[in-house]
Amino acid sequence: MTATEPSLLDTSLHLPSLSIRRFRGIEALSFPRMGRVTLLTGKNAVGKTTVLEAVQVYAAQDRFPILRKILADREELPGQEVSDFIEVDWTVLFCGRNPLPTTSIAIGPLHSPDALNISITTIPGRQLSLLDDTASRDYQALLVKYYTHTQVIPFHIDRNASVHGSYALRRRLRAMEDFGDNGPPPGIESVGLGPGMPTTRELSRFWDSVLESGRESTAVDALRPILGNQVIDAVMTLGESTASRGSRVLVNLGNGEPRVPLKSLGDGVVRLFSLALALANSQGGFLLIDEAENGIHHSIQADYWRMVLRAAHEYNIQVLATTHSRDCVSGFATAAVENQDIDGVLFRIERDEGGTYATAYSEKELKIAAEHGIEVR
Repeated sequence: MTATEPSLLDTSLHLPSLSIRRFRGIEALSFPRMGRVTLLTGKNAVGKTTVLEAVQVYAAQDRFPILRKILADREELPGQEVSDFIEVDWTVLFCGRNPLPTTSIAIGPLHSPDALNISITTIPGRQLSLLDDTASRDYQALLVKYYTHTQVIPFHIDRNASVHGSYALRRRLRAMEDFGDNGPPPGIESVGLGPGMPTTRELSRFWDSVLESGRESTAVDALRPILGNQVIDAVMTLGESTASRGSRVLVNLGNGEPRVPLKSLGDGVVRLFSLALALANSQGGFLLIDEAENGIHHSIQADYWRMVLRAAHEYNIQVLATTHSRDCVSGFATAAVENQDIDGVLFRIERDEGGTYATAYSEKELKIAAEHGIEVR
């Protein structure tokens, strides 16, 4: 299958194709066919990470935490203030940061009515008068629509709001929400990894879930390309809980010595272990990997992608990843050619005066590029 045949879409994927309109720095960008594993490459600032953010927003059920996280990661939330309420400039989510009343963000499958739409709306003050006698002016808000579901998120929010339904205009004023008769839309599991190393807290949270599903061996197997087959097991100490600040992963290297801390074995080991945990936590959903090459030596890139492709197939995960690395692309090509029953696609994202566009490469084209040193990054 070639990467440019939209008639052969994998309809088992949450996003068999992808269209992004007017989101962040992307005015319009389309991917006619997504793979079980899709690798995005391109120069800095062309929008690779923005694509991952768009998929996060599409996948989220309660969109407020995801939207706030995106702004927080880019340091676009207001700083510390005395008030418990802050004003969030949601317009930074829109391309050009100056949306018109008729402008909307659209994220979803290409040529499909299943897109998620985000626009700016106004809440008339008179609608709030039942909640607060002082409400007299109109308020701007973010309007999120998906199928028949709608959600309104004000520009003024409670600094401590983190759960569904906690959006506040100011004291005693809550955002109006209408998810229709069937409740909120069913969210899709979405796990993010990178670009930096995961924190111990994140590893602990991943590990708890792996223990519940009985897939500890998956994480241990991920260490073998670097540490060899002598690895026996790995354990999380001190409660195995996200609340345990002192938690750490210890690895048994099978040499008769006591277990050693995972992080003492280097970034590459931590990266592979966290990838395996993330894959085990992404079953049936998305795994989004930013700067997939980080911490991974060129000699094990093919092993890295073999694990990703096989786990994505086994656990029904749709993986999107970004990279700047030629070695990462070469390793991906090698693994994709070996596993032709698992669809791996690479897109190079580019930007010029006409906008942003993506060029697709099939497994065969990737192999030829890797063998002849053809630049596709």
